[in-house]
Amino acid sequence: MSLVVETVNPATGEKLASYRGMSAEEATRIAKEVRTAQEGWKKLRLPERCAHLLGLARALRDRKDEFARLITTEMGKPITQSESEIEKCAWGAEVYAQNAEKWLEEDCFSSTPASAQARRSRSRACSGTQVFQRTVSGA
Repeated sequence: MSLVVETVNPATGEKLASYRGMSAEEATRIAKEVRTAQEGWKKLRLPERCAHLLGLARALRDRKDEFARLITTEMGKPITQSESEIEKCAWGAEVYAQNAEKWLEEDCFSSTPASAQARRSRSRACSGTQVFQRTVSGA
């Protein structure tokens, strides 16, 4: 028996769409495609990644009405809140694009003992979470 997920408008109870579950083979194929795409993404230089983020922000704004209607229909949010949600996502993409270089810079700072120096390398940023790799040098 195949899993079927239905989307229902919470305000009206109207059935909007049905989605069939996928087989293990389909899920594996999709996971491999995602892995391949990620391998390509990690080879992009920062300016290219930032350009994609700015493109995402433009696309979200260009299709804001469409996406807002979808959010409202599927989640029951008032349309103004749905529009604000899309704008927040576009703004977030712009903020990352405009600040990524600064946020990913290395910085050095003094540590104890006085002869030690710690270096923080903000080498990865993902979904609003920065992973800091710390290296301590000196005795």
